[in-house]
Amino acid sequence: MSSILPQDTKITLPSVVVVDASAGSGKTRTLTRRLVQFLLSKSIPHTALEHILAITFTNNAAMEMKRRVLDLLKDAARGNDKTLTELSGLISLDKTEICTRAREVLETILDRYGEFQVQTIDSFLARVFKSSALEFGFPPGFDIVIDSRPMLDEAFEEFAGGIKPGSEMAETLMELVDLLVLTRKADAKFHWNPYRALAREVKNLYSRIVLTAKPLLEEDLSTAFNAGAKKLRVLVEDLGTMVDSFRVVPSARFESYRNEARAGKISRLLDLQFPNPPVSKTKSPKIELGKFLSASERLCSEIESLRAELIGIHARIHFEPYIRTHRLLKETLDRIKRREGMVDLGDMTQRLARLAQENIVPELYLALGERIHHFLIDEFQDTSPVQWETLKPLIENSLGEQGSLFVVGDMKQSIYGFRGADWRIMKRLMEGVYFPSAPPHVLSLEVNYRSGEKILEYARKVFHEIVPLQVMSGAAQASGLSSFRQKARPEAKGRGLVETTVIEGDTETRPEREVILQIIADCLNRGYRLRDCAVLTPENEDVVKVSGWLNEAGYEFIPFSTLDIRTRKVIGELLALLRFLDSPIDDLSFTRFLLGDLFAARLLKDGIECNTGDFRSLALEKRLAGSRRPLYVLFRERHAGLWERYLESLFTLTGYLPLYDLATEIFRKLNVFELVPGEEAALVKLLEVVQQFESRGQNSLAEFVEFSEEISEDSDWNIEVPPDVNAVRVMTIHKAKGLDFRVVIVLLYDVPVRPDRVFMEETPEGVRLLRLVKDQAEKVPSLQPLLVERELNARVDQLNKLYVALTRAKDEMEVVSVQYPQSKEPSAYLPIGAAPPEEKPKVQKQPAEEEPRVPLLHPDAEKAESVQVERLYLEETQRGEYIHAVLARIGIVKGDAAAEIRKAVEEEESEHGSRPDREEIVSLLSRFLGDKSIAPFFAPRQGRTVLNEREFTASDGRLLRMDRVIIDADTVTVVDFKTGAEQSRHAEQVKDYMTVLAEIHPGRRVGGVLAYVDRGICRSVE
Repeated sequence: MSSILPQDTKITLPSVVVVDASAGSGKTRTLTRRLVQFLLSKSIPHTALEHILAITFTNNAAMEMKRRVLDLLKDAARGNDKTLTELSGLISLDKTEICTRAREVLETILDRYGEFQVQTIDSFLARVFKSSALEFGFPPGFDIVIDSRPMLDEAFEEFAGGIKPGSEMAETLMELVDLLVLTRKADAKFHWNPYRALAREVKNLYSRIVLTAKPLLEEDLSTAFNAGAKKLRVLVEDLGTMVDSFRVVPSARFESYRNEARAGKISRLLDLQFPNPPVSKTKSPKIELGKFLSASERLCSEIESLRAELIGIHARIHFEPYIRTHRLLKETLDRIKRREGMVDLGDMTQRLARLAQENIVPELYLALGERIHHFLIDEFQDTSPVQWETLKPLIENSLGEQGSLFVVGDMKQSIYGFRGADWRIMKRLMEGVYFPSAPPHVLSLEVNYRSGEKILEYARKVFHEIVPLQVMSGAAQASGLSSFRQKARPEAKGRGLVETTVIEGDTETRPEREVILQIIADCLNRGYRLRDCAVLTPENEDVVKVSGWLNEAGYEFIPFSTLDIRTRKVIGELLALLRFLDSPIDDLSFTRFLLGDLFAARLLKDGIECNTGDFRSLALEKRLAGSRRPLYVLFRERHAGLWERYLESLFTLTGYLPLYDLATEIFRKLNVFELVPGEEAALVKLLEVVQQFESRGQNSLAEFVEFSEEISEDSDWNIEVPPDVNAVRVMTIHKAKGLDFRVVIVLLYDVPVRPDRVFMEETPEGVRLLRLVKDQAEKVPSLQPLLVERELNARVDQLNKLYVALTRAKDEMEVVSVQYPQSKEPSAYLPIGAAPPEEKPKVQKQPAEEEPRVPLLHPDAEKAESVQVERLYLEETQRGEYIHAVLARIGIVKGDAAAEIRKAVEEEESEHGSRPDREEIVSLLSRFLGDKSIAPFFAPRQGRTVLNEREFTASDGRLLRMDRVIIDADTVTVVDFKTGAEQSRHAEQVKDYMTVLAEIHPGRRVGGVLAYVDRGICRSVE
């Protein structure tokens, strides 16, 4: 593999080397060898650590590359003959010199590890940005944040809060609302409150704009559009008059078109195809028809020409309200960033790109305090335009001073266009577009070290023979799909197995389910393990579906794309509970929680016989009756005990407890860890997400609920899994990039390609935002090239994704193609009809691996000290605390109880102040202590000891504070004072106290008493 790299004596600098990894494997290994070559060489200038930068796209890839470099240097330093032989082909030194040089370089790296620059592109750009902070107007101590959503939320809230009636912002916002209404899908919910939808659209636009290196163009074409629209209406009316005067019969389409023109609905005139001719040829008299067609030819042509012109203008002004909002929002956002000393990663990269374009590279290097001479970039096909525009001036400067550029990539694996990746950057670099003075030296990795020969042949047949005949011209050639070369390694010759199964799709029966389960069962029978198998699907929803099938069949599985905990049923039920607590009128969320497995398990654990069918009937009854009362009110009336035991305290605490405390109280109240064993990772991750959400300065339950509903590719909600778990891997094709598996099941569905209607056209002046509707744009000459470019990009992305899917298998690949009538892609690309092998080969069965396991212990949360919550106003709560404090000062009453009470009240007031209802409380307590059922617990008795407000430690470590404990010779009695109404849980609390006292005082009989001060009631607890 390293033979494609020239020896250092043959390198002529400046040098641009592009490694086209057509074989799809060995990219990182090649880059590692190049880096080691630079470090060990004495012939290449400027190879000190600080002069070399290796760039990757993930932290894991950076760590892996560092590990590989150090391992290679260690092997060379130890005198490993295989390593020395390999390196001698790269470095013009003998083996002894290489060994000595490796020791020197290794010691240098370990001594100056901070200068060993193998890092992600974002880390490097952040370092450059920080070194130039003052030039951007930021203080030196600012923070770079990865997630810009909290800042965007704050900016949009501040922006919306400053809108005044009649202002530019108000008018722009109203236009945005109109756009939302026009563009929403027919089955979408009506935006009763469009604030969230507006915020989401504006944030989405921001995330796309920061991927470009050029400014967003804001053009005022409204005057030209309005003038053209007015003229179009006049021309249509003139044509209508001509139709009437010639006594011809207008077509129904023209009548509709004329009505829309009279109503001033210009957007409809652009959406509707202009009917030419505008008359019915069958119903109009032939003589009059001929005269009319001749007379109206010029007018019809003028209407079509003007309509095309207006479509071109409308495509450019459609998103104008969003563009103006972006400008206004950006002003607010910049103010917040400077105020809080923060900048988001996207904005940082965009600012750097524009700064680099201003030819201030020497200043950037001066700020860095060093000069980078050699750039090595991995996965180059995933570079975005804004990243490249930042790096390009730095690289160009280095090439002029005995520097070099070495990139490795595979354009066919560029599938992250939605994140800004542009494979065309690599293609232009290979064509010598960027650095004319340093022609690129293109090398190719043609030996595939992953797959068997038959798997490689299958991919070649698809992309070399079938795809070029099926797709638009240039799509297969663009990223190299129709011309790549792959050779199998010698030991993989004649090996590999591929089978294609074509199924007619049925959304009801899902026949692909049985095919996939049968393939997995067959693999297990032939000796494969579950962990050897992977199912790749196009979309996340397909991952959820396949995971459900595997679960039903009893197979262990790891759904990589559903490592998002929100796809777990228990998390969905907990989020439904939070949505209900945030909005009690949300009957759907309340119903989901009531009918969920979690609540059912809680009832079963507590021995409560309650059929969830009762809850379902209650919800149905409420719906059929058309009642406006929230469902929870009906539930509280019908199932008062359940409401009081499980939901009352949560309902009361919401709005008072911080978000994280509320979440932990839900966990404690429902004892979720005990109820759903096996879901610990997801449950812990939910608490982590809540904690991280609060750490951003957000503590609103409503904001968290909204955050939980956002669809994002970010890893906020994802959990990590051990790599060696014996389970089938299920993931999207995007997640599978860079991975390989012994057996791959590729599940494909025929779906039409849907290009994004939002198109970003790059011009020398900046980026123009266009709305391209195919039926309209294909008739407009100025939009046709953009339409072709958009469709080409969508096609290339689709084909690249298919290529990645078909190149992940090492030993076997099963392609399951589900056909639907609305599209023939990608099933039309697959070679159908190849005879499958009569008998699939058996494989050597791997020994079962015992995974080390640590048992998880879940202490009974019901025994934990509970948060007792009563529905009391603040004044009532303070009154109850005051009464408890007074009673805590009264020990044994030997004389007048009223005098003891007044003395206790005076002591309390001397420390904490008086209360306006002092006399009322004194009177109440006098009656209370004078009651014949209460008095004995305050009366003197031989050997009696009274402990007030004392803490006791239970055997499980809990601290329990008891109001009054009376210790007599043969008995111990705990008295718990209560204000307010009686509740069933009070007795459970006293029983818990009694259990603790029995452990502390063995041999004594333990009793419990509930004393309700306001009601003068004393109840024994058994």
